[in-house]
Formats: sequence, structure tokens, C-alpha cells
Amino acid sequence: MIRSIFIIFLIFNFTCAVAQELKGSATYAVSKSTDSTNNDSDELMILQAHPFIPEIVAGMEFQMQFDEKQSLFALVKNMALEKIDSKNLRIAEIMIGYKDSTWQDGANSYIFERDLSKGLAKKSVIQKSPHDFNWKIQKESKLIGNYTCYQAIGHIVLGKGNKARQRPVIAWFCPEIPVSFGPINSGGLPGLIFEYQYAGTVFGLTKINWDEQMQVPTLPAKEIVTKQELHDRVKQIAKERGLL
Repeated sequence: MIRSIFIIFLIFNFTCAVAQELKGSATYAVSKSTDSTNNDSDELMILQAHPFIPEIVAGMEFQMQFDEKQSLFALVKNMALEKIDSKNLRIAEIMIGYKDSTWQDGANSYIFERDLSKGLAKKSVIQKSPHDFNWKIQKESKLIGNYTCYQAIGHIVLGKGNKARQRPVIAWFCPEIPVSFGPINSGGLPGLIFEYQYAGTVFGLTKINWDEQMQVPTLPAKEIVTKQELHDRVKQIAKERGLL
């Protein structure tokens, strides 16, 4: 798994106030490697066809608003990203595993998804996914800024049936901040995830701001479905149209 290449990971300018409640925001930078050790053959082919991806990714910044019960992780828009062709930006987002704003609670993550049975609306439903990383907490620890973080190794399952495969993930989490959230949909550990490594991508915390007045935006009032339910709906549509 790729090691963080950001020096800023080690030299943080934390804005930390004593807070009665754990409410605040965490800012993350991200990098994308192009080596064959951390990317599979399909990913390498995409990276070779789109060599601009690492540069676009390096210009991204993400913010996660959180309290003790929930969080919202999203890309921070800036002028530099707005100048990038939307298709190229989307390719870069896909390559680091970012689909859209992601909410989390203690057990699940939630993200907008398209339900073809309701038409082509891009955000017609919300997909619910459990935290099933199967984390194994390791003995290794390291200082990130002024915080002691511990390593956890897990995996995610991609694909279904005979095409299912596991991809390893590594997280460095901080028990001093006992919220179980992290970048993208990572979570389920006994502390805020400071660093998340997956498939040649590294999300690294650069700043924490404490704010007792901060309110995590609530999950939109849309139908919540599981990945399997969405899959079944697509399969049913295909049957009705004689595609299966």
C-alpha cells in the first residue's frame, strides 16, 4: 500500500479549541499514485490514457463535518477545479473512489444513487452501505501532527459472485477523537480516521476545526435502499425489456 507523500501530513497547523461536544470539521488532501504495485491493470490503463489524473487529484480538497453521531464528507469546490473539463474531473474523482457527498452514522454510509426504475434522475434515491471493512487493529502507531494514531488493516469487496474480489485498505485512526468516521465511506473504527489508503490513493488529514455551533446537514428526505435492492431493480427492468 502506498505511503503518504504529503509532508503536510506531518506538519499540521491544527486549530483546536477545547470543546464540550465533539463537533467540528476535518479537512483532507489526497494523492493518487501511478505505480503498478498499488493499481491493478484496469486502473493502470486508465492512468496511462489520462495522465492528467494525479495533477487534478492533487488540487482537490475535501471536508468532513462531524459530530458524535454522524458526518458528511464532500469535495470542496474551488476556482481551479471549476476550470477543469467536467469529464476529466469526473474521471479523476472516480479514480480516487469519490462518487458524491457521503453521509455516515455509526454503522452505515449513505450516498446518492440513480434508480433506473424511476427514470434517469441522477439523485433519485440514497444507497445505504454497511461498514464491513473487517478491520484488524495493529500494534503500529505514529504521530500525525500532535496526535497518536494507530494502524488498522481491512478490505473491501468489489464486484459480485464469481467476479468478486477483495482490495486491501489501511487506516490510521486517533482514539483521542472518539468518532468513527473517515474519508469517502471509511469508518467503523474507535477514533477519527486521519489517513486512509486504498488502491494507490491516500487521503490525509491536514486540519481540524472545532465548532460547537456546527450542525451536520441532515440526510435528504429520499428513499433509502441497499445496493442489492438497486441491483434487483435493474435486473427487473432488464427482464421487462427482454434483455435477460
